[in-house]
Parts: sequence; structure tokens; C-alpha cells
Amino acid sequence: MTNVDYKEINIYTTADNFELLTALLSHEGYEGFVDNESFIQVYIPLDMFNQEILSEILVQLQIDPASIKENTIAPQNWNAQWESSFQPVTIADSIYIRAPFHEAKADILYDLIIQPKMTFGTGHHDTTSLVMEAMLNIDFKDKSVFDYGCGTGILSVLAIKLGAASVYANDIDDWAFENVEENLNLNNISGVTFKQGDISLVKGNAYDIVIANINKNVLLSTMPHMCAIVKPQGLLLMSGFYVQDVEAINEAALSQGLTKLNQKSTDKEWTTLLYQKQSIM
Repeated sequence: MTNVDYKEINIYTTADNFELLTALLSHEGYEGFVDNESFIQVYIPLDMFNQEILSEILVQLQIDPASIKENTIAPQNWNAQWESSFQPVTIADSIYIRAPFHEAKADILYDLIIQPKMTFGTGHHDTTSLVMEAMLNIDFKDKSVFDYGCGTGILSVLAIKLGAASVYANDIDDWAFENVEENLNLNNISGVTFKQGDISLVKGNAYDIVIANINKNVLLSTMPHMCAIVKPQGLLLMSGFYVQDVEAINEAALSQGLTKLNQKSTDKEWTTLLYQKQSIM
């Protein structure tokens, strides 16, 4: 964010709407998105704000426009704000996620540097932590990986550090390309290919491990596509949903020839599921 007046808007909706809402607003000039679980906080330069466009998007997603809260934020040093509020994260005593302005931590196996830009995938959200912890128990050595909806690229970075031979990462959001490239460079990572777009980009490909930290609706609608690109005996690791969503996701995964290997949840009921593909469907 630059040193100009910004409109800050709190949009109260379900977590299932966050990804689509982010995608729609990013195309209209919104630059910042913060997931606060019960609402999403979004930012846009004041001179770019259009109330009619925002209302149309809210109606499209069946969100009551009267429920949002708006504030105008005076110019300030956004970098300084982020540096003061962004704290490092340690996962399973093995992964340390920090910004470039933090010092490295001694005696840590995997040091990850992620540039915080108000985007999903800094390790602070339960689902990102769940997936990364699950990745520690998976053999990535010389494996091919697809990081579906990669966000900042944090899972791609970890996959390479865990020994993956290659990672294909994608995301529908415009900001992802620049942020992923920046984070790959910060971590001196090679072997990751990023393409902007949906899962159709990898149609016909096959991967040893597919990782998808996305919301329930996207997972359910693309389950056949995800399973089709998992190699026989390959793994599908998913998160981005709650415990109450497991039954529907499990049913969809089993119908595609997958076998459930593991499930783990947090005290906030965010959940991760790990599956293996047993045969070619």
C-alpha cells in the first residue's frame, strides 16, 4: 500500500465466501485482504472506491450490504505498520516463518521467509499451519507437487525445502504472481513454476502430491479434477474447511477412488484431510 487515503471495509460473511470475494474485489482495485474468521477486512485507495460496484458484488454473493462497516484511513507508513504487527510463526518446532525484517532462528530445520502483503498464506491461519504440519510427515523427496491455489507460495517453498523435485503452483488472483516470485527469491528457491489461472491449467498432468488449501465449495466442485491429476499411489492433502464439512468432502474424495489416511483438526475446528489414490479410475 502507498501513502494515500484508503477505504477500509469490514465485510461480515462466511469463510466459504472469502476466496471468491477476494477474487472479485481484487479485479476492482482492492489491494489488501485480511481474514478475521467472522469477517474479511479489505482495503482500496479512496479515489478508486465505487459504492455501486461493491454493492453489486455483495448482492451477487448474497451478502447484506447493510452489514458492512466502512472507515477512511489517513496516509501512513504501511510498511512500518506491518513490520510492527507481523510476528514470526513456529510450527511443530521445525518450521519458522518470518518476514525479511526478522532475524533467523537458531536450531530450526526449515526457515521460511515470507513477505507479508496482507494476503492469505503467511502461516498465521490455522489451515496453513495444519497443512504445513501434515507436510512434515509426508515423503517429498524427488516428488512432483501441485500447489492448488498457492497464495503467497508458502507451501511450494516448504515442499522444495522438504525435497520435492518440482512444484507447479497456481492461483486465480492477480497479486499472486508477484508475491510468489518475491517469496521464491527470498528463500533462494528454484524448481517452482507458477501460472495464474484455475485448475484447468494442469489438465492432463499427473503429480505425486497435490496440495489444496482452499474453501469447501471449491474443493467439492473441483474434486474430480484434483483426483484426476494425482498419480496412482499419490497423495491429496486438503484443508480450508471445518469439521462439519468433512462428511461431504470425504464422500466426494472416496467416490473418486481415494482412501482416507489421516484427519486432524484444531480447537477452532479447522480441519485437514490426507488421501491416497489407490488405482486409476
